[in-house]
Amino acid sequence: MKKTFILLLCIYISFPAVLAKRKTSFLNRLSEIPGVTSVKQIQSEKFKERYIITFRQYIDHNDTSLGTFSQRVIVGNVNTDSVTVVVTEGYSASYTEKASYREELSSILNANSIIIEHRYFNESVPKIKDNNRFWEYLTTYNAATDHHRIVEAFKSIYKGKFIATGVSKGGICANLYRMYYPKDVDITVPYVAPLCKGVEDERMAIMVENYGKDGERFEEGTMMREFMEYLFQNRNQYLVFLEKYIAENNLVCKIPLDELFDLTVLDMRVALLARGEVKKIPEWDKTPIDSIFKFVAKYGSPEGFTPNYDNMPYYVQAVRELGHYAYNVNEFGDLLSIKSTADYLRRTALPDEVQYEYDPETHNSTIEFLNTTDAHMLFIYGEYDPWTSVGIKDLVSNPNVYIFINPGNCHRSKINNFPKDIKEKIIDILHYWLREK
Repeated sequence: MKKTFILLLCIYISFPAVLAKRKTSFLNRLSEIPGVTSVKQIQSEKFKERYIITFRQYIDHNDTSLGTFSQRVIVGNVNTDSVTVVVTEGYSASYTEKASYREELSSILNANSIIIEHRYFNESVPKIKDNNRFWEYLTTYNAATDHHRIVEAFKSIYKGKFIATGVSKGGICANLYRMYYPKDVDITVPYVAPLCKGVEDERMAIMVENYGKDGERFEEGTMMREFMEYLFQNRNQYLVFLEKYIAENNLVCKIPLDELFDLTVLDMRVALLARGEVKKIPEWDKTPIDSIFKFVAKYGSPEGFTPNYDNMPYYVQAVRELGHYAYNVNEFGDLLSIKSTADYLRRTALPDEVQYEYDPETHNSTIEFLNTTDAHMLFIYGEYDPWTSVGIKDLVSNPNVYIFINPGNCHRSKINNFPKDIKEKIIDILHYWLREK
C-alpha cells in the first residue's frame, strides 16, 4: 500500500511538469534558433501562441566587424507545417503586440506570422556613438538582409510555404526584399506600396491637385480646396495655436512658422485623401478655431516637419534611396508664404549630419526586376489613394506581376474590403500559387 501511494504521488508531482514541457516546447525551439537572444510569450486572441523575440543582426551586413544590434520580431504560431506570412514592417512594430492583432493574410490563410520591426525604429535601433556614421547603415540592402537572415533562421522550424507582405513603406520593404533575395519566399503581396521616382515625385502633387475637380468626387474636392483657402487666408489666427503646439510638444522647428503652417496644411490634404476622410472636414464657419486647429494638426502632423518625428528615419531613406512626394505650391498662389518646397525634407526634418544625395539606382533596379521577374507577386492599391499615383501601375508591364486597384478605396485598401468578385479572384490566385509544387 505504501509503495502504491509513493508511485501515485510521483505521477501526481510529475504530471504538471510534463504539461509544462509540452506547453513550452515551441518556446524552447524558438530559443534554440541561431541568432535569437531572447523570447517572451505574450497574450493573443488570434493565435495558439505568440511571442516577442529579439534577433541578433549585423549593423552592416557588408562589414560584420562593426558589431550587432537587437531586432524585435513578433511571432504568431499556428502550426509548423502551415503557411508562414512574413510582415516586413517599414516602421515600429509596437502596434502589432496587441492581443487582438492579426494581419490580414495570416488570418485569410490561417497562417503563422512573423512580424519584423524595421531597423532604426523603436526597439530595433543600432547603438552607435558616432552620429556621423549612424545613418550610413540604414540602407534597403541591409534591411532586406535583416529579413533574409530571419526567414532563413525560421525555416528550421516552419516547413510550409512563405509569403512576404507589408503595408505602405512595409510594402516597399516586401518588394525590395523579393528583389534582393528572389528565392527566399514563394509569394510577395505588397499593400499600397509606392515606388517614387525621386525625393519630390511630382506625380502625387498632380493627383492631389486634380482630386475632385470633376466626376463623383467633385463635392469633396471643392470642399477640400475651399477649406484650405480659408486656412491660408486666416493663417494669423492659427499661427498662435501652431506656436503653442510646438512649445507644448517640445518640437525643433528649423523653418519659419509661416512655412511650417503652409506645409502642415498641404500635408493635411494628402493625409485626408489617404485615409478617405475628406468628409470629416469641419464646417469652418460654425466650428471653434481651436477645434479646427486640432483637426489640422491631427492630419497635417506639424511634427512630421521636424527632427522630432518618430518616423524620421524614413526621411533619411527617402532622400537617399526611396524617394518621397512633392507639393504643388502654385495652386494657391499668393495665399502661401512658401514659394518652393524643393529640398523640404532636408530643410525641415533631417538631422544636420544627413547630407546624402538621392541615388536612383534602387528605383531603377526595382523597375527592371518587376518587369522581368517570374516571381509570384501581387500588388494592392486604392483608387483614390494619393500613394497609388506613385505606385508601380504605370511603370511595370509583366504578366507575372498582378496589380489590383480597389475601386473607390484609399490607403486602407485590404483584400477583405475589395468588391466580392475581385476579393475572391485575389484569394483564388493566392491559393493557386500555394498549391504549386
